[in-house]
Amino acid sequence: MQYILAYADASRREAYAESRWVAPPARLLENFLARHLFSGKSETPSVGCRLRVELDEFVQAYDATEHSRALLEARVMLLPPHGDVILLRRSFRQSPPAGANAHSGVLAFSEASRKLGADIESWLNQTADATPALVERCRAG
Repeated sequence: MQYILAYADASRREAYAESRWVAPPARLLENFLARHLFSGKSETPSVGCRLRVELDEFVQAYDATEHSRALLEARVMLLPPHGDVILLRRSFRQSPPAGANAHSGVLAFSEASRKLGADIESWLNQTADATPALVERCRAG
């Protein structure tokens, strides 16, 4: 798990000595989003198209000695079933508060992941409502 002491040197990353993620953050986020967005519980209207999520930031940032926030930034692209033409793209940022240790950072990253999934789902639903032709393009393959 990485953190930065933004109040001292925002460009320097550190790692908690005794705390590790069970997998790389990008893989954890990918698994979470796959379960959330494509579990059958969610009605994402872009069925047929592919989502590409690029994780730009995943770090616990300390604004003060005892106060931190989880910083999760990602770029999301909607791609057709075949090919790499980007149909839509959007950047997302979540930054929920966290405490002053690795455990609180993990909880904040869980919250940030849930919010990111909800934001992506909302974006896809709004896009489908605004551009039905795009939905048809995804479904037609």
